[in-house]
Amino acid sequence: MIIYINGDSFTAGDGLGDHAIFPTFPGTLGLGDNPRTWAGWRDTLLTTDKELADLSIAENKKRSWAAQLANHTTATIINNAVGGSSMFGIYSRTVSDITSLIKNNIVPDVVLIGLTSDERVSLINRNPMPDNNRFWVHVVVPACINHVDTTYRKYAKSFWESHSDEELLTLFLYTCFNIKTYVNSVINKDPIFINTSHRLEMYEKIRSQHFPHLANAKILFLLNKKKMINKGNITLSK
Repeated sequence: MIIYINGDSFTAGDGLGDHAIFPTFPGTLGLGDNPRTWAGWRDTLLTTDKELADLSIAENKKRSWAAQLANHTTATIINNAVGGSSMFGIYSRTVSDITSLIKNNIVPDVVLIGLTSDERVSLINRNPMPDNNRFWVHVVVPACINHVDTTYRKYAKSFWESHSDEELLTLFLYTCFNIKTYVNSVINKDPIFINTSHRLEMYEKIRSQHFPHLANAKILFLLNKKKMINKGNITLSK
């Protein structure tokens, strides 16, 4: 069995391997300190040292939930998750990866997609790397808005200011539906979405309060608990 996996940092395992490659981890941080202090220092270092960044990615993935799944099955696991991804970035990588796999006569039996945050803004990267689809989509994350290019920052702020929470969530779900449609078209099975970001609960709250008539809408395939793997409680549907 071949299991293809994609997602953001929850699926890539970002930070899980810090203790293995940074001797001073977690530095001088105490229980009352903001963990972003460590993460900011680490990420700044990783952006300037490619060899260390590659090692970090490898160590993180060794400890991710995808790796734990590999330890409990005989399946071949392909985990191409990238920390900081938007849902569109996950979609673009999934399509590219699976298309390439099928061209090489490798057809995934199961596709698992870790959900990310709906507010992340996606833009096609101005300086793409043809041999590495990790960088096709540039993502702006609200918490890291001051660390991105000025043009990206202006666009992201304008996007957030002009879209409501419901609109952001609708775009997010639309992208999930595109992933579902693509995966089903090539392997004849729906992907299994993994509730790593807890956006489903937010959607259910919005739906029940403002759009009760959507109770039977097809978009609610995401709320089918038989096809979900909840973080910390892994259960696969048949």
